[in-house]
Amino acid sequence: MGLRISAYTGVVPEESLSEEERKETPEECFLEIRNPERYAARLQPLRDGVYVYGRLAQRENIGSYGYYSEWRDWLSRSYVGVPAADIDPRKHQGQPFFELIDFPDSSSFLGPEVAEKLSWNFDGWEHDSPGR
Repeated sequence: MGLRISAYTGVVPEESLSEEERKETPEECFLEIRNPERYAARLQPLRDGVYVYGRLAQRENIGSYGYYSEWRDWLSRSYVGVPAADIDPRKHQGQPFFELIDFPDSSSFLGPEVAEKLSWNFDGWEHDSPGR
């Protein structure tokens, strides 16, 4: 078993669909989004609930959880200056890649606002990467 990251487009709350739209939507397009309370703000502007997505834009198998933990620790040491185990949300919130470093080991979701912030982090990665 490994880590899988999925990206969805056209995500709308299930309750926004008409009865006819609900019947016509394939079952696999329904997505229940739940985050542990500590990570609830990362869904913004979404909130826990059932959503329908228009398209699965990308799905990547990242590798083992062990590999992801090592990568997360590298990100933390390189961009925040502390091991991932020492990340403190009160102190390190807003740092590059924070939402990937301080991420639950179980299923969790990132909303559009956090995804955009991380996109900016990755855009700067090539130019700001430690060791360049």
